[in-house]
Amino acid sequence: MFNPRYTQGTIYPGTHPGLLTPDQQHAAILSVHNSPAIENGHISEHWKQQIAVATQSRAFSSPHQRAHNAAALARTSGMNAMNYNTRNGGAAYSGIGANASNALSGRLNSTTVSTTTSNSVGNNLTTASTVVTTTTTKPDDKNDSRQESRQDWTCLDLGGIGLRNVSTDLFKFSFLTELYINHNKLSRLPSEIGKLRNLVILDASGNNIKAIPPELGLLTELREVLLFDNMIAVIPPELGTLYQLKILGVEGNPLQDVYKSQLMETGTTGLITALRDGCPVIPPPPEREWEKLTSDNDDANEKSLMLTSDTEGSSVPKPNESNTNFKFTAMSYNILCERYATSTLYGYTPSWALAWSYRRDLIMQELAGYKADIICLQEVDVENFDTFFAPEMSIKGYKGVHFPKSRVRTMNELERRVVDGCATFFKTSKFFMHEKSIIEFNQAPSLRRQNIKLTSNMYNRVMTKDNISVMTMLESKETGHRLIVANCHIHWDPQFRDVKLMQVAMLMDELAQVATRFCSLPSKLPADYLKDSRPSYSDYTKIPVLICGDFNSVPGSGVLDFLSSGKVEQHHEDFMNNDYGDYTYNGKSHPFNLKSAYSETQELPFTNFTPGFSGTIDYIWYTNANLEATGLLKGVDRNYLSSIVGFPNAHFPSDHICLLAEFKVKQEKGPITNPKFSNDRK
Repeated sequence: MFNPRYTQGTIYPGTHPGLLTPDQQHAAILSVHNSPAIENGHISEHWKQQIAVATQSRAFSSPHQRAHNAAALARTSGMNAMNYNTRNGGAAYSGIGANASNALSGRLNSTTVSTTTSNSVGNNLTTASTVVTTTTTKPDDKNDSRQESRQDWTCLDLGGIGLRNVSTDLFKFSFLTELYINHNKLSRLPSEIGKLRNLVILDASGNNIKAIPPELGLLTELREVLLFDNMIAVIPPELGTLYQLKILGVEGNPLQDVYKSQLMETGTTGLITALRDGCPVIPPPPEREWEKLTSDNDDANEKSLMLTSDTEGSSVPKPNESNTNFKFTAMSYNILCERYATSTLYGYTPSWALAWSYRRDLIMQELAGYKADIICLQEVDVENFDTFFAPEMSIKGYKGVHFPKSRVRTMNELERRVVDGCATFFKTSKFFMHEKSIIEFNQAPSLRRQNIKLTSNMYNRVMTKDNISVMTMLESKETGHRLIVANCHIHWDPQFRDVKLMQVAMLMDELAQVATRFCSLPSKLPADYLKDSRPSYSDYTKIPVLICGDFNSVPGSGVLDFLSSGKVEQHHEDFMNNDYGDYTYNGKSHPFNLKSAYSETQELPFTNFTPGFSGTIDYIWYTNANLEATGLLKGVDRNYLSSIVGFPNAHFPSDHICLLAEFKVKQEKGPITNPKFSNDRK
């Protein structure tokens, strides 16, 4: 996604007085700076861009020249508190002149720090700057509001001061967005530069750098990397992840012809694409570990069950006194719909790894490998459910339920085939399915049933979003225990926190209705099976419930507060001062005692991992009164994560990771009776 911090614009009106035309520049520097030869008197537009920007870069060779220019501009224009990006209103790259002046006309925050150096022992740079930190509230990309640290300076100009080495302490300033170390005497860029994850502009031109560190590819916020006039011959393929890069300035380097030709023909964008698709695949991470949450030894004492056949021909276990400890595993996984996996949104992913033919096989490998008893998938479109997932999962012993989003109501058959929705699969050897249903949040079912007047906010905000939840009512073939599984995908936009909260509130209302109905349905087990020990449910809250899905909500949000505490106050900030009738007049509560499966060991550090966002937004909720989490699939290896920029990639087919948990049905405690003692004395 385009970063609003980086808006293009010229700091000087008109043409820089020292600029020549691109052809004049090329003629002047061709023999000195190893530029490509002119073919038929024509220079490619892409190389003209290189020459124009390089010429201006060479004009900034004086010590701290950009910082001095920015300070002078601030004094004359009275913009001391404004940064460069605010002063220059958003002109994107639109030509060579714009590129050159935008890239190099002294673009710096007026509070830029420049540091004078004395050549200390080893010629290492030591910066001793005071960082002023204030606190501000910034909404998170996925629906979070929390206190964050803000730096009052984010640009550092160390240009033209004769540096021979750069201290690695510099790379602790992870807040930097612009770093200028041009026209020094550096022979290398330290690999620690990969820690500057917020860097937008890097200028290291006019040094003696011989190699680009592969870690530079971790800086996905980069728009400009200027490395003019160095000794670079090879561009590492790891730079292919720099999908937002507008210019890679390498004129004046002894580049190998393969890179030079690519730049001349397709420019920076074409080169980055070629590097990305040709980059070697790193080794896969270790398998995600399984964490046992209990020391229960019941499994060792369970006897094998003999199967009998019910009236429908399905296999059911033979009655067994020990068969009351019912366990099952459940998975939740947003698989990233084929239609959403575009190079625009996931430009850091190689095209072959983004292709659906590759990703779907990797997804199926995960599903088959983990062998969960219940699988809840989000972003499954109609076409792929019908032609791929349903047939493949059927072979593996699963039955599937799928409903697409509500927009299919307005579409023809061809259009509806690409609409995504939620799909729930369960093992037919383990469960009967009683009923299935869909909750369409834009129909406001719970509000209509309660005759609650629909407000304008309800019509204009909630009912314009077509998210859904799929409900399945299952019964264990082993023990007769019942289970309700809700599979949901909540609205994504952080500007609609109120919609997220309303969707989940309606979900809980509908869940109570489904559970009430389930209580009254007869069992599908044979009449004589577990006749005396079959579970009974006098109250709908006694039925175990799983709520799986992509909630697009982080810890601390109104959605999570409501689910975990069972209530939300009428003035909760996530209602955003909107009017939702009784929900915002009296607040809202639900009767289910819910707990997040991963709260047993603290939530995962992330379930969604991209360069722009990394956080937990997927959950498996369960009713703590009648279910117990006994095991969890842990997160992804941290060492592996330190070497990549985000998912999907060659090893992870979605931008989400799957969640997997094991549960055990708690045995209901019987009433305590008073003991009777006989009196033997007469």
